[in-house]
Amino acid sequence: MDFVLNKETMEFEPVKPPYKTVEIRCETKEDYNDFEKIVALSQPKKPIPADEQVIRYVTTYECPNCGKHLVDNGLLNYCYNCGQKLDWSDEMDGEK
Repeated sequence: MDFVLNKETMEFEPVKPPYKTVEIRCETKEDYNDFEKIVALSQPKKPIPADEQVIRYVTTYECPNCGKHLVDNGLLNYCYNCGQKLDWSDEMDGEK
């Protein structure tokens, strides 16, 4: 166990890990497959620019996971249809 000096109290305290440990039990193969899907959705993917623009003055994108149209450029962090996390980093570079 590691200890660190607390400068306010001048006492040594055990170091607290900066994260929580979560135990997930997959009892069946279906549970494991569901867990893999959830982990895959949490990995950010870049939205795909749509071939056909649906709304004027707004750039339309497609979700890289389900293919549904997204009309918000950088306002959505997740696809509202499937829950895929979206990475807008390249699309937002020109707006800074």
